[in-house]
Amino acid sequence: MEFSQAIDSRDEYLAILEKVESLLKTGVNNGLYNPYDLTEMKRQLKSIRSVQDMKNFKENGYVAELIELTRLCGRVCCVVVVKPNSPLQEYACRTCPIYKYEESFVD
Repeated sequence: MEFSQAIDSRDEYLAILEKVESLLKTGVNNGLYNPYDLTEMKRQLKSIRSVQDMKNFKENGYVAELIELTRLCGRVCCVVVVKPNSPLQEYACRTCPIYKYEESFVD
């Protein structure tokens, strides 16, 4: 991994984390989930300044935790935010950083 890739990954994970925070808040407000503290993950993510920082972030399990949280958020999105198979779903999903990240593994 090169420096620019580490920074791009950091920025992508920050966008995903922002969406996760929003969807988790919606999930908590609708009684789907208990509150979840993302403070340390966000702090660690914002502190990434090098390839080694990114490696440490991954090795400490933060990427796996973030991916697991995106799965929880899919439920919130489909139950509360966007009705599946609606015209809005296509637009909402295509602009979602979680969807964009996951889509890269499908292609």
